[in-house]
Amino acid sequence: MQNISKEKSILNMDNEIEIKTFDGNLEALRDLLRSAWVPDYSEHKQSVINFALSYLKWNLQNSLSNSYFHIGAYHNDKLVGFAASFPQKYEYVSRTGNGLTKRQISGVLSTFFTTHNEYRRKGLGTMLAKERIRRHIEQGVEINLFYQDHGHASSKVYPKFSGYLKSSYSNLTTVNFLIKVLDIKKCAN
Repeated sequence: MQNISKEKSILNMDNEIEIKTFDGNLEALRDLLRSAWVPDYSEHKQSVINFALSYLKWNLQNSLSNSYFHIGAYHNDKLVGFAASFPQKYEYVSRTGNGLTKRQISGVLSTFFTTHNEYRRKGLGTMLAKERIRRHIEQGVEINLFYQDHGHASSKVYPKFSGYLKSSYSNLTTVNFLIKVLDIKKCAN
């Protein structure tokens, strides 16, 4: 996928919200993630990642240099929404009369879909989703894979998106992740 100039895409919400390529400010992203995710998870008595700067840098380091797929929503230069997409190559295997056929598919793994608590239920999530899809289509992405954590508010938007996207998204199955902490000292930082 080519690196595209970071031109702005403005989707209006009372002419105050600007949707554009994420500016790379990891401190602002950390603050947004903490303010949005910690209350949601706490409400369901679940633990949440601390979102340390070192974690965000590690998670985003390979993609910040070509960050066209990382989208920020800004209100007066304050980050109030975020959606990350990581370019991936998937191998699609299908059955044919002669056995199996394999094909590489251009895709993205979408994650970190977050809106600031004060901006929820105002269409910001829909704006981020539409812009993300527009950019994916523009770049020739064939498949968008994303997962939802049912403890977070973002899991509540799937029915809304499935209506907006008609039948283009399918909820394949419930996915559970098992995590084993291998180094508690490193995780505690």
